[in-house]
Amino acid sequence: MGREPAEVTTHHYEDGVLVRSVTVREPEFTAVDLALLRGHLSDSREPRGTHGVLLSEAMSRDGDPANRKAKFRWVAALPRTDFVQKAIDDAIDG
Repeated sequence: MGREPAEVTTHHYEDGVLVRSVTVREPEFTAVDLALLRGHLSDSREPRGTHGVLLSEAMSRDGDPANRKAKFRWVAALPRTDFVQKAIDDAIDG
């Protein structure tokens, strides 16, 4: 399912007797993996609106419809219904 770090074991012998084994493993995460994780952790600490979008993005002039040079446009998704929860709520309400 993903990257499996390599593992190498070196055995040290003295007079034919094993005295030490040293196992060296590659790091489980690459530098890119760690950079992505740091970015995610940094974003997760930033304030968000009730919509889940970072407030720094939600309030940016880059998304302001009144800004003719806006870099993006916000589009609301249609409301969705969780039909399982609706059936449970209806059953409870009787």
